[in-house]
Amino acid sequence: MMKTKITLLLLAAALFVSCASAPSQRAPMSDIVGIRLDMPRDTVRSSLANTAKLEREERRRHEIWTLNDHPRFASLIIGYTPEWNVRFVTAVAKPEGASVRYDEVIDLASAEHKVAGETHTYTWTTPHYLVIAIGKPERVEYLSIKKWESSDGSPPPS
Repeated sequence: MMKTKITLLLLAAALFVSCASAPSQRAPMSDIVGIRLDMPRDTVRSSLANTAKLEREERRRHEIWTLNDHPRFASLIIGYTPEWNVRFVTAVAKPEGASVRYDEVIDLASAEHKVAGETHTYTWTTPHYLVIAIGKPERVEYLSIKKWESSDGSPPPS
């Protein structure tokens, strides 16, 4: 329970990092383990029915899923809009699983990079969403895609 709270706090802190980046040279990732932004909740549940187990629903429209036999990720945290469409999806890496390198999921040349102790955070801004990778220097521990949201409908910073 405490580990889940710490994980969610770390995730929340990372998701609220303000970021800016130059246009990228490669296409940003559009899904994590087949889950895409704006995907309806029913479609998410159908998609994950054979490959994951819904562990619990959290407050504020969040679900925690445990992945079955995925080589890299142990679980997913999925957040929904008030209309129950995917607002963000975060994959939590398996500590003993195949590592995910930052350059596999982020355009390092275009991403904002922050370091706090041994924790590295890369945030890559696209026109409609953010890709955020957090972890140790050699491997990603948390990988998120998050809808770009602003209170006034303005585009992400450039």
